[in-house]
Amino acid sequence: MFNYTEQLEEQEEQIDWDLSEDSEQEWLQAAANNPAFDFLNDPEEDIYTLAHGKPFHDSR
Repeated sequence: MFNYTEQLEEQEEQIDWDLSEDSEQEWLQAAANNPAFDFLNDPEEDIYTLAHGKPFHDSR
């Protein structure tokens, strides 16, 4: 009988899960260049103006 759990455990051992090499800047750059967010550049998505509320200034 084929054991999927055993096979998955073997595959996970072969994968390098260490993601600490990627800096926050690299993650931000990847997100900024991801075509999945291209729709945000559509003028129809820009629905707010400066007249919509007050600016938030964090006091930290």
